[in-house]
Amino acid sequence: MNLLNKIGEFFSRTETPIWWNLLAAVFGALFVLFVVPKFNLGFENNKIRTSFVLTKINQIDSTTNQVATLINEYTQACFSDPEADTSELARRFQQARFELDMRSVEILGMLSKDNHRETVKQLQATTGALVLGNNCVSEEELDQFIARISIFKFEALTVSQVLARSANL
Repeated sequence: MNLLNKIGEFFSRTETPIWWNLLAAVFGALFVLFVVPKFNLGFENNKIRTSFVLTKINQIDSTTNQVATLINEYTQACFSDPEADTSELARRFQQARFELDMRSVEILGMLSKDNHRETVKQLQATTGALVLGNNCVSEEELDQFIARISIFKFEALTVSQVLARSANL
């Protein structure tokens, strides 16, 4: 603050040449025209990237919840009636799984670190291994399927965290 007062006093004195004032005004104008927009551009780029990453995290979480809901419906249908026709659930599950795979591909393009990319690829592999049949499976196979679902949910959460870290959120 003291430095600003001294600068103000220097330019307001009657002995200060007018060219100093003009030079300071030109320098200030150039600073405002060329330097300040670069700072603003950096802030805007971070804002846009953060918004994009948050949207992708929400989409991944939403699709993961959709997949988990369909799997819960499948397991409940199979436990309540082992002879139930689950073809409609299997079709909706395939759609949700495809959507999750597409989201994973979008995310892979955003990540630069190999270990982050490997996390997304692991989620893709786990998702690819989840297949619902048109009919219910045995209770033993259903238990194994439920165990794979736990791994799937954990990996989806890990991908969301990786995305958040990659955007420095």
